[in-house]
Amino acid sequence: LQDAILIGADLRGAKLKDADLRWADLKDIKITQQQLDKLTVIEEDE
Repeated sequence: LQDAILIGADLRGAKLKDADLRWADLKDIKITQQQLDKLTVIEEDE
């Protein structure tokens, strides 16, 4: 899925472990607090 364009993709149940979402438009993404707590936040310049 490198460089894939996923406009309108339904990713329910998708395993995104280690996915690099730096350039993804994450508008309207729904996520549980438990999932959010597991995310790693990086600085813009990493």
